[in-house]
Formats: sequence, C-alpha cells, structure tokens
Amino acid sequence: SNSVCMINILKGIFNKLDHKYIFLWYLALYLLLAIFSLYLSRFLSGISFFDIPFLQNKLINFHLEFLKVFFNYFGLYKETQEDIVYFYNGNSIEVLQGCSGYIQSFRITVILLLFPGPFLQKLWYIPLSILFTLFLSSIHLVILAFVIIYDPDNYDIYHDYMTRGLFFAGYFLIWVVWVERFVVRRKNK
Repeated sequence: SNSVCMINILKGIFNKLDHKYIFLWYLALYLLLAIFSLYLSRFLSGISFFDIPFLQNKLINFHLEFLKVFFNYFGLYKETQEDIVYFYNGNSIEVLQGCSGYIQSFRITVILLLFPGPFLQKLWYIPLSILFTLFLSSIHLVILAFVIIYDPDNYDIYHDYMTRGLFFAGYFLIWVVWVERFVVRRKNK
C-alpha cells in the first residue's frame, strides 16, 4: 500500500544518511510531522467520535491542578476560575483543549498504529507514549505560564513556535525509539 511504500522510502533515506547530516533529517521529519498533524487534525475535526468532551475536560482539570500546585510552590499562584489560572502579577493563562495533550496523544497513537512493528509491543508502547506526550503537555503549559508571568509580550512567539516544537521533538523521539528498539531490532533477529 501507499503507507508501506512511504515508510520504505523514509527508511531508505535514513539508512543512506551520514550521521553528520542528522540535523537535516530531524528538520525534514519535523516538517513532515507538522504537515501530517495539520492534515490529520483538519480531517478529524468533523468526525464526532474524535471529540470526547469528558476526556478533554479531565485532561484540562488535571493540568489546572498541576499548574495550581506547581505555581503555588513558587508563590506565584493566585486563583483558578473555570479554565483560567490567575497569577499574583495580574496575568493569567487559559488551558484550552488544544493544550491539554488530548490531540497530541491522538496524533502519536495514529503515527504508531500506522507504522509497522510488533502489535503486542504496541499494546504497552502506545500508552507509555501517551503518558510521555501528556508530560510534554505539562512542560508546555509550565513554560507558557512562566512566559506569561515574566515576558507576556513574547507569549505568541513561545506558544506558536518554541513550545510547539517540543511536541514535534517528542513525536520524533518516540518514533526513533520505536524504530530503533522494535522495528530494526526485529528485522536483525
């Protein structure tokens, strides 16, 4: 099929790459993942089973509590109202569905399901990858909260470019571990 052909092309490119060009490989994969993620989110936005408000609200509430505890430790937390965390300096951050880790977890699940490898290994690796993605989502929100507290003028730059790259770097790391530990190792046996 087309996906197997594309995967074989990517593997061939990766095997031929000299390790001194790994940065270019990372950049190319980052761009492919960004395009794939945009395509996937646009395709799935109209499908009702993709939108599970209960799960999204649970993730948002988890992140709100996490931010509350984390910033209370530093003495920066003031209060939480609905999905917004307020800080003592008057600034606030709203935890939206897109920042909850729900969509990002779905993306990495789809990537791993479509990529070849032993199915039994996927049964534990995908949930572990989802937990790692939720951890990255927490880091994303903490970084943005610090930005909104100390450098609110640059919030959009950090949100749109810097911390979003964190998710794609995470996708790449999860994918590399999957390929190196389960796909390539299995072929060598």
